[in-house]
Amino acid sequence: MKKQLLEIGQVLFSRDLNEYEIIKIGNKYFECKNHRGRFSKETLKFDSQYSNKTQLYVNKQDILDEKEVSKLESEIRNKIKPYGSMGVSLINLRKIIEILNNA
Repeated sequence: MKKQLLEIGQVLFSRDLNEYEIIKIGNKYFECKNHRGRFSKETLKFDSQYSNKTQLYVNKQDILDEKEVSKLESEIRNKIKPYGSMGVSLINLRKIIEILNNA
């Protein structure tokens, strides 16, 4: 993942849609107003080997798309039972689930 273009005051989102406002930006890390600790500029993940691995997102749609991909992959796995990531785009997953539901 490439480094994100981040700005002080920018709001990022966690997977549970909590908002995190950037208050400080360094060369490799940034800090948020309502979260103790620092995040990697490259991965947007919380930088700690002991705590949770909070992942931040630039916009809510990325989170919603990721959740939909996970849900659709799960539905497809339940129908055809493969293991591991399918590596299929969201558009194609939607088409597959539509086909399977109409079969």
